Amino acid sequence: MGWKELLFGKRDTLNERRVMVGFPGTGGLVSGGVSATTTLGLSAVWRCIDILSNGVSQLDWRERRGTLDLPPSRLVARPQAQRTRREWTSLVVSTLALFDVCYLFKAGGTDSEGVPVGLWYLDPTLVSPASFDLFTSAFLLPPNEFFIGGVKTPADDLVILHRSPQPTISDTAGGIINLARTTFAAAIAAEHYASRYWQAGGPPTTTLETDQRLTLAQATEAQDQWYEKRSKGPDYAPVLAGGLKAHPFGADPTSESAVEARKELVADIGRYFGIPTRILNAPTGDSETYTSTSAANADLVRYTLQNYIGAIEDGITDLLPGGRRMEMDVRRLTRGTQYEQAQAYNLATGSKPWMTSADVRDEIGLAPVENPADLVPTPVGAPQ
Repeated sequence: MGWKELLFGKRDTLNERRVMVGFPGTGGLVSGGVSATTTLGLSAVWRCIDILSNGVSQLDWRERRGTLDLPPSRLVARPQAQRTRREWTSLVVSTLALFDVCYLFKAGGTDSEGVPVGLWYLDPTLVSPASFDLFTSAFLLPPNEFFIGGVKTPADDLVILHRSPQPTISDTAGGIINLARTTFAAAIAAEHYASRYWQAGGPPTTTLETDQRLTLAQATEAQDQWYEKRSKGPDYAPVLAGGLKAHPFGADPTSESAVEARKELVADIGRYFGIPTRILNAPTGDSETYTSTSAANADLVRYTLQNYIGAIEDGITDLLPGGRRMEMDVRRLTRGTQYEQAQAYNLATGSKPWMTSADVRDEIGLAPVENPADLVPTPVGAPQ
């Protein structure tokens, strides 16, 4: 089997190759200057996405049937051969965070169990509905065909993950980028204004004023002279003649009110993504004095990360046959301090134990205790 058959199965057509390399599509979730690229330029958005993707991508995946742990199958071990599982998970979570939907292409055909060979991540801006059945127009069923990079593809060739579907909002119209466009636009404007302020060495706009009556030619000449002198750099001190005075015109982004306003914008962005402001390093007066680290981490998993974890678990589990399912192990995110863990394990192995020392060692990632008798060299000539 060549690389084409492995990647595209028996349907190796020009159209499918165009899909995978990403030809411009008919989808469009970017408009008005607010896009995935511009929003990621905001430090608060970047940090939120980093927290979400890092939190979920570091989790271990387990394949189970009932209460029995199974060796991970190919799809659970690595959903896409061209990316590590951590990279794949990070991309999926970041996309779900911004767009609330993630499209995965079933590439390479299926194996003997009917499981796709790979799940290729697709840029959601290249995907849009192509056709609807009778009931889809009434928002009862999802589209049965999609345009992917301009190529019509049946919905059965895709795995569509949803983070948190909302009523009356379609996949192409949903997502934080669309629904929170006003907030993001305000934050981007504030960032640009502050950038111009610092690059200009002060207020981004200056007005020249005088009590004298100036003709249009004189006013234009004074304006041009000011521009020429200021273009020589912040170390050049312009001299104003004719009673002209320079006054700042515009808001000062370093004032206390402006700083508080920008903090509130950061907090608002954190609320959209479900990230506490203490993690964003932008506290807004919310107190967590009596909250332990383990309790705070458990809240982050329960109220924020679980939506992303559940979406990926559902997508992978639906493809596994024989009653198998994939689960993400969140214990590494919810563990307390070493002292708290020691107390818990002491209770678990105490007078009425429900865990053994071997269970505890396995829980914290230690190797089994070696049997001292196994370390004694076998005498020469003794039966093995």
